[in-house]
Amino acid sequence: MENQRSTLSIPTHRMTDTTERRRTAGDGARAETPPAAPTTGRPALPGPPEMPVAAGKRARGFILFIILAALLLMTSVAVVNALVDPYGILGTGVFPTATTSDRSVKADLIEKLKQAPQLIVLGSSRSMRYDPEYLQQKTGLRTFNAGVNIIGGAADVWAMTNYLHDRFPQSHPRYLWLVDVETFTTTVKESLAAEPRLARYLDKTTGTAGRAGSELTTIGGDLKSLLSWATTRDSLRILVHQSTASAKEQAFRRQFRPNGGIAAKTMSPAERQHQTAESLARYTLLYQTAYHAMDPQAQRYVEQTLALLNQSGAEPLIVLTPLSPMFQQKLGPLGWYDRHQQVVDFFSSLASTYGFTFADMTSVSTWGGSPTEFFDGVHPSYANIHKLIDFLVQNYGGALR
Repeated sequence: MENQRSTLSIPTHRMTDTTERRRTAGDGARAETPPAAPTTGRPALPGPPEMPVAAGKRARGFILFIILAALLLMTSVAVVNALVDPYGILGTGVFPTATTSDRSVKADLIEKLKQAPQLIVLGSSRSMRYDPEYLQQKTGLRTFNAGVNIIGGAADVWAMTNYLHDRFPQSHPRYLWLVDVETFTTTVKESLAAEPRLARYLDKTTGTAGRAGSELTTIGGDLKSLLSWATTRDSLRILVHQSTASAKEQAFRRQFRPNGGIAAKTMSPAERQHQTAESLARYTLLYQTAYHAMDPQAQRYVEQTLALLNQSGAEPLIVLTPLSPMFQQKLGPLGWYDRHQQVVDFFSSLASTYGFTFADMTSVSTWGGSPTEFFDGVHPSYANIHKLIDFLVQNYGGALR
């Protein structure tokens, strides 16, 4: 028993000793530092090297220099591209442009008009050969042709109508609006968006917020264009070959007369045959791959244009433009017949809402035109255009006077 008690007293003594040491440490005495844990054999990771203060300042200075140099280079590129303005986006007019745009030419001509037009021709490239002088001779109205080169063109008509209205806000002209069956394809073309005097109207149909959003998008796109290599390359090309670019632009502008008409153009039978084949291939591709239904945005632009014209007191004569019988036969099964009927039905549905006169002139037999007098199947010759104008004046003259 004594041996057992002696054996049992040993842990009691150790516990008491340990408790005492903890109490002592808790009273402020320094506790014993436990020995370091043994290593497992892996070397300790060294700390990151410290850069000397002077070297760090030099590195930061170098990085700052690179950033400032890049900003200076970007600013210089943007300034040069803005000044040269190779695509006519900003309208600086200091240098000739790398591209030619009839929209810019028409906007320039409108700015130079001394008097407001009394009759305005609207439409795509098919409208451009409707001679203002011949129309003035037949109607007695001072005429301006505002048509531009495009397949589609609802957005162009909207923008051009707004621009003319803002240029002559007190005028009340008549309108001859030449609509193609293909007017209701995708509407906005880059050359329209690139002409700032017209592009500002593109989102006007969506209200103030839409215009602001469009302007921000346009600003961002313009800035990106100003900094692009392609723009810089074309700017340098214009600076190096300024005389050649200027001669090309002037030759293009000489095609247009002050009233918006274009100089008469003759084509040999071989040229007509070639142009007709190219045109048929282009429109065949359009109907096979893209034009399966009327574009809703194009419809909206047409309605907004009608509303604007009615608000200004005008009720336009809308003419569905002619197509050669051969083209109708070729394109009809591809969708032209269906799109044609949809366009006719669309304007019929608008008759109770807007004031306008509608004339379907797609068939040459309607107005006594020649089935072969087309430059390329879609653009009538001058002889056919004069016949059509005579027919319109005789049968729809009230809308043109």
